[in-house]
Amino acid sequence: MYAVSDISGEEWFVAMTSVYSLAQLGSALRTARLRAGRTQLALADQASVQRQWLVQLENGRLPNPSLQKVFAVVEALGLTLALTDDGDEAGRR
Repeated sequence: MYAVSDISGEEWFVAMTSVYSLAQLGSALRTARLRAGRTQLALADQASVQRQWLVQLENGRLPNPSLQKVFAVVEALGLTLALTDDGDEAGRR
C-alpha cells in the first residue's frame, strides 16, 4: 500500500495487487468483495452476472472468463484494472 496526495494535500491510500493468473485474479476479487462486506449474490446482481459464474471466477475455475463480465465485477467493486510493464519476470509465479 502506498499513499498519494491530491492537489488539496489530502492524502489517499492506494492498494495495488499484482496478479499473474486467473486464480490470483479470482482470489484478489474475493478479497476485495469480502473487505467491502458484500455477498456473492449481491455482487453478482450488481454486476449482472450469475452467482455461480462469480463463484467459479473467485475460485479460479473459469478457464476463459468473459472479459466484459470481469470488468463488470471489477466496476461493481469500485476497482480498476491496470496493465503494467514491469520488465521483471522474476516475481511471477
